[in-house]
Amino acid sequence: PLRTLPREAGRFFGCALLSGGMAAVILVPLAFAVRVTGASGQSMPDLLTFPDSIPALLGRMVSMTYPIQHIGMPNLSCSMLGVLLFAGFLTAKRIPLRERLTVAGLLLFLLLSLWYPPLNYIWHGFHVPNGFIHRFAFLVPFVLLMAGWRFTATLGESDGEPLRNRLLQLGIMLAAAGGICICGAVTEATDIILVSVLFLLVYGALYLWQYLRPQHRKAVCGLLLCGISAETFISAQLQISFLTNFYLASQLQEQPEIAEAAAAIRSDSGSQPQRTASSMGHGFNPELFSDLPFGGTLYSSLIPGRLSDTLSALGMYSGADLNRYFYQPLPPVSALLTDIRYVIAPNGGDFPAPFYAPLGDTAAVKFQYDLPFGFCIPEPLTLLPEDSCPLRQNRLFRTAADRDACVILPAAVRSDDAVLEGDPNGTVQCKTGDNARNIVTYAFTADADGWYIYDILADESVSAALKRYDVKADGEVLLSQQYLPTEPYAHTGEMCSVGMLRKGQKLEIMLVLRPETAGTLCVQAARLDEAAFAAGLQEIGTSALSDVQVQDTEITGRITATAQKPLLYLPVPYDKGWHAEIDGQSAEITEAMPGMLGLKLSAGTHTIRLYYRPQGFAAGCIISIISILLCPVLLYRRSAKKDRSEDE
Repeated sequence: PLRTLPREAGRFFGCALLSGGMAAVILVPLAFAVRVTGASGQSMPDLLTFPDSIPALLGRMVSMTYPIQHIGMPNLSCSMLGVLLFAGFLTAKRIPLRERLTVAGLLLFLLLSLWYPPLNYIWHGFHVPNGFIHRFAFLVPFVLLMAGWRFTATLGESDGEPLRNRLLQLGIMLAAAGGICICGAVTEATDIILVSVLFLLVYGALYLWQYLRPQHRKAVCGLLLCGISAETFISAQLQISFLTNFYLASQLQEQPEIAEAAAAIRSDSGSQPQRTASSMGHGFNPELFSDLPFGGTLYSSLIPGRLSDTLSALGMYSGADLNRYFYQPLPPVSALLTDIRYVIAPNGGDFPAPFYAPLGDTAAVKFQYDLPFGFCIPEPLTLLPEDSCPLRQNRLFRTAADRDACVILPAAVRSDDAVLEGDPNGTVQCKTGDNARNIVTYAFTADADGWYIYDILADESVSAALKRYDVKADGEVLLSQQYLPTEPYAHTGEMCSVGMLRKGQKLEIMLVLRPETAGTLCVQAARLDEAAFAAGLQEIGTSALSDVQVQDTEITGRITATAQKPLLYLPVPYDKGWHAEIDGQSAEITEAMPGMLGLKLSAGTHTIRLYYRPQGFAAGCIISIISILLCPVLLYRRSAKKDRSEDE
């Protein structure tokens, strides 16, 4: 009865609140952690954005569709029987009109949510998830199957209807399902659409038999089950054969070369844990920070947004294109600031000898210089978005060691049908005409033997206009990248490695731009100065953290600070769960670089201790204890109340 609804609703929400309180020891710290992730900075998509066509969405209802591996259209396939019967459900007068309208409205709302980004955003808790972006899509085939079952279960009630009406209904069902098949064929949802059409015709023939011979209903049901089983088997086999190469591939099996590399790293590093990168699958990405409790995850939306931006600025691109630095080594300054000392590269890679060396015959590579785990700097490190990668490396190292890490090469520029205004060694205004051949070539000359890098820094309009760029050394093509209008160049401000060049070699970077474009462009090449880096490390070593001990939730060490360098930089992602003690006295943590941990010190030698306690953990424990103690009290009261009502 409706009068009991408020009481039952209150009981339901009370139980939900109590269960949430019991789990508060987990939920409260989780809530604090989610608040600072990159995902928390997301906003509602543009209300006028319609990325997918409606026919493409409807076409995903056909069976045998391509499986979704990571990102793409939702998979709405269940069986052609469900698609066929939905139109019959809507036209069945024996089913109450209110029920039909409710189910139709529900299906329409689900399809609209899958098609319209703002609704999809709301469905996912005001968040755009990384990867599978239609995680409620299974509800569509569920509604189709429910409606199909309802139609079939009430089919016997239509035996008294005129045959003409039932045949007309079957025609509408076949026409609607045929339209879905056409959508699937046009949008290439599957390459075997004829198999789906064949099953559709088989199901249509079975229901025609049911209409003509109602007494054979059991035989029809048996054949329907056989058809569904065959369709499911074929679809499953296709899915398995398609996905096997992705999910049962060699990288998911035991790989002896990785085990050997890990053993070599353990043997070289001793007992103290060392941060290790892997260039297998995903190169230098945020999951490198999972070795300590402040760690991250492969998906940049789940780590702190400021940390994600910092990793990207240091050459560990952590946005959508996670494979950008598939086998590239980090530049020395980035290795220093992230404390990445080892790399496991089972497929090889270009790791320049001055800075990296292999560990024996294994796939492990070691950074050649001894990196300090924490050191003092005069002021917080800044990351300016307008800086190119060489300028950023110099700015960071100049703050830490009072010298540049890169020698930026002077550029000579020539262009075909493109106009450049400004200093070619800095940012220029770039304009292209209506000619299809708009080429800009930057030429550099290596000033010494060494490891060279480059960066193409472009604004949004020039990035979208970049069709291709080639990197050549003495005329030999080292790299050629092409970009589509739908997938523009998006790696501006990142380090790109050329590799080792000899003194006097000519380096050319040729950019092919689309016509009628105007924007800013900066192309720089630089040599990583090994001598300057070595001298800078010696300078940093005078104020480096010593006697370092790193445990699961604790870091200890000794540091000597000066009035000129009062800020301790630690290669630890900033998290309010970290607490600090200086010489046994509580101290406040700060950010030494966006997303990275720092500690302000007075001049002198100090013993520091950092320990990790998740933010909100104490409050969560108190709430959970109260909820657990409250639970038996409420159960006792409910039992006593029930006994009194039975006595009455």
